[in-house]
Amino acid sequence: MLFIGWELPGVLLAHALGTALVAAVGLEFVRPSVSVPRWRHVRSLFDFTKFSWLGTMCKKLFSNIETIVFGFLIPAELTGTYAVAYTREVPQYLR
Repeated sequence: MLFIGWELPGVLLAHALGTALVAAVGLEFVRPSVSVPRWRHVRSLFDFTKFSWLGTMCKKLFSNIETIVFGFLIPAELTGTYAVAYTREVPQYLR
């Protein structure tokens, strides 16, 4: 589509057409069956996810541990300044 001069609308249209084509081919090979889940399925989901909050909390604690330690060792104003500077300057993937 870019080659014929459609630019961004052409890219978006090609993406939409490609997604529709892949969805149609996928639905032809995989016939999904939709049904109401039984109570055992709901219970197994709760069993699977009941401790997920713990992992999230540990990740958050680990990513902010230096700010927590600084909070005990230096005044609150300096800790706040450090926390703001750290969250603005350090990329997310390095935290």
